[in-house]
Amino acid sequence: MQLFIAYCFSFQPEQAPFITFARAMQRDRLLEESKRGDRIALVGTKLAIPSSASPGRLLGMAELGSTGVDTADVVDAKLIATREWVGGVPRFPKAIPMLRAWRFIDKPYLPPEIDCRLAASEPGVALRLTPLETCAIFAFPYEGLAIRETEALLHERYIEARLRAEQL
Repeated sequence: MQLFIAYCFSFQPEQAPFITFARAMQRDRLLEESKRGDRIALVGTKLAIPSSASPGRLLGMAELGSTGVDTADVVDAKLIATREWVGGVPRFPKAIPMLRAWRFIDKPYLPPEIDCRLAASEPGVALRLTPLETCAIFAFPYEGLAIRETEALLHERYIEARLRAEQL
């Protein structure tokens, strides 16, 4: 299992179980680099351009789905905060469904080495963590969350079940 990490403005899988992206290229790159069972840790930021001067906090983690979707097609518009709309469309119009989700307890600060690497990485692109960095993230306490059932999630689970059946 690989662990990726990226910045986000909010983490609410109980309402909107999707990892969102500003551009299709960012979403598609993560889909190409990931495989079944991989996860992404999400780091909260309130800054347009995060920096290590303001360390990030781990909000949550999600198991990645395998298909790209459009945010407007899968999320109830009422669940998207006003600040996350630009010109009548979601600020982050591309998404990947979450299959499972976890919340980090007490929103721990990122370890400095990971925080610096993430701040220096290409904006909007999920960064693949090394095995040592992955262990550091998994060392923080987290708890499982019940995510909202959506049509996209049911589709992802169907695909997952078919892939498992083919391997038997």
